[in-house]
Amino acid sequence: MKPIVQLVDEWAAFEEVSEQPTVEAFCRYYLQKQRPKPKQAGKKGERIMNGAYLLKTLGRILSAYSLYFRSAVNHIGIPPAESFYYLNGLLHLGEVRKSDLINYMFAETTTGMEVINRLIRENKIDERTSPDDKRAKLIKITEKGITALDRIL
Repeated sequence: MKPIVQLVDEWAAFEEVSEQPTVEAFCRYYLQKQRPKPKQAGKKGERIMNGAYLLKTLGRILSAYSLYFRSAVNHIGIPPAESFYYLNGLLHLGEVRKSDLINYMFAETTTGMEVINRLIRENKIDERTSPDDKRAKLIKITEKGITALDRIL
């Protein structure tokens, strides 16, 4: 069979199943049909790992981690759990601007400022005016913050 005849036959089959027979939709349909089929599992019960299974597995691991982490933090008496992440990030960064720590944590500005201000009130973070920019505040972890981190770890 000539390729052009085969293409016309494919178009006819596509028109039967498609609500909107456009050239773009046909190209997607045809290319999808050309994809190789996934291999079947070799042994009974064996699954081939794909993106969906990987995401489900990571989600379960994250849920278990979150549950045990929050339990451990509450047991020590250092809630909320974000305190650990901010203190640990600040320990690794050293003395930085508040915005630098918030960006490092991938947090929203208001949420990050609330956590940082709470840690300042608890004397776990020390704050001072930046010598380079009098409008900016520099923060660093205090001994009390390091002690709290040690207890969590």
